[in-house]
Amino acid sequence: MTAMTQPVDVPENRPSLWRRFLKARGPVYCVLAVIGVVWIFPFVWMALGSVKTQREILAIPPKLLPEHATLENFTKWFQELNFGSYFSNSLIVAVITVLGNIVFCSMVGYALAKMKFAGKNIMFGAVMVTLMVPSVATFVPLFVVVSNMGLSNTYAALILPFLTQPIGVFLMRQFIAGIPDALMEAARIDGAGELRIFFQIILPQCGPAMATLAILTFLSSWNNFGLRVKKCVRNRGFSRIDL
Repeated sequence: MTAMTQPVDVPENRPSLWRRFLKARGPVYCVLAVIGVVWIFPFVWMALGSVKTQREILAIPPKLLPEHATLENFTKWFQELNFGSYFSNSLIVAVITVLGNIVFCSMVGYALAKMKFAGKNIMFGAVMVTLMVPSVATFVPLFVVVSNMGLSNTYAALILPFLTQPIGVFLMRQFIAGIPDALMEAARIDGAGELRIFFQIILPQCGPAMATLAILTFLSSWNNFGLRVKKCVRNRGFSRIDL
C-alpha cells in the first residue's frame, strides 16, 4: 500500500503586528502623542518652575530643569501669603454655594415644572429673562444690597447672593418636567405630601441634572473673580483664591 500524502500549508509572509499597527493607526497615535505633549508641557513647566529660584525663573534663555531646586516658594506661599486661609475660604464658599443651588434650584424647578399656581409662566419667563442679563450689570446693585444689609466682610456676602442661579433653575425645571406625573399622583393617593414627594421621589431621579448643576456651580463659584466679590470683602481674612 502506498502512503497518502497530504498537502502542507505553507504560512504566508504576513507583516508583523507592529507593522500592521504602524500602517493602520500609527500616524493617528503619533499626532495625538504630539498634541498630548504640547498640552501637558505648560503644566510640567509650571511644576518645575515652582522649585526654581527667582533668578532661574527670569533667566534668558529659559531653562527647563532647575539647577538648584528649592522649596522656598512653597514656604513663602503658606507662611507669608496665607495661602491656606485663602484656599479654605474658597472651598467653604464653593461647597456651601453648590449645596444651596442643588436644594433651592431643585425646589424652584419642581414648583415650575409640576405645580399649578397663578403666575407660574410669568415667573418662568422672568427666570429666562435674567439669563440674558450680563453679570456686570449686577455689580453695583449687589454691592449696595450687601452693604445695606450689613454683610460686608462676612461669608454671607460671598454665599447668599449666589445660592440660587437662574441657569440652575432652568436646568432643574427642564429635567423635572420629564418625570412622569403618575409617580406623584400615586404618592398623593398614598397620602404623601409635597415635601415627601419632592425629597423621596423627585430628587432621587434627578442625579444627572444635580451632578451637572454641581459642576457648573462649583466652577462658577471658584472662579468668581468679579467686582461683586472684591467689593463685598475688604478683610483679608475672608479673601479667596480665584483662578
